[in-house]
Amino acid sequence: MAPKPVKLTNALNVVLPEPKECVLKFNPQKENTIRKIFKKFIKKHKKDGILLFAHKDKDKLSHLIVFKQECEKAGVKLSISLYCEDKNPQSDDYKEWYFREVDVSLDEELNEMIIW
Repeated sequence: MAPKPVKLTNALNVVLPEPKECVLKFNPQKENTIRKIFKKFIKKHKKDGILLFAHKDKDKLSHLIVFKQECEKAGVKLSISLYCEDKNPQSDDYKEWYFREVDVSLDEELNEMIIW
């Protein structure tokens, strides 16, 4: 089956009206609270995997890392699609925004995200 598409927060509501569901409906400050929210969400949707949409400028890298850790613990397949701007002046799509699949541990697009 297809992975469950979901937004990390409501930061993408204007660009991506569907899916409507967000994992974080508010901005918790404590890591323990974030982990509890993620565990509960993952438990509910772990059957088919999760496709998580995040905004590079508005969502936090720490949330992506913690979500990935919790998915790994639960044995859930996770794909992350990051909404980011093309900053290459030589590109035909310079200054355009687009979604691209990223690996939290390797992708340089994540270097400019808000950490915590």
